[in-house]
Amino acid sequence: MEQINRYTTFRIVMASVNLKKRKSSPDCLVRLLRTVSFVDALVAILTLQNTLIMVSSGADAGTMLPLTAVTGAAVWLAAFLLSVGAVARGIRQLKEE
Repeated sequence: MEQINRYTTFRIVMASVNLKKRKSSPDCLVRLLRTVSFVDALVAILTLQNTLIMVSSGADAGTMLPLTAVTGAAVWLAAFLLSVGAVARGIRQLKEE
């Protein structure tokens, strides 16, 4: 379990660094791939959270349902906003050409 925690932390850190760098990239595909990488890292956090809940709680994992629901909604909202932003930037870039 320790390796999963470290790998997820590494993914989040690297995806966050790349997300910050994406603004400086002139290539639309690179920006999009960095956004997708960040969303993938967010989903990895959600997966890690659910795994830790199941391992530590066992059969009584239902008490953690509100936390899982809030975290899942936050990840979904972040993915949605990043996707809408990427589509808007793409449309803006097409209009400029």
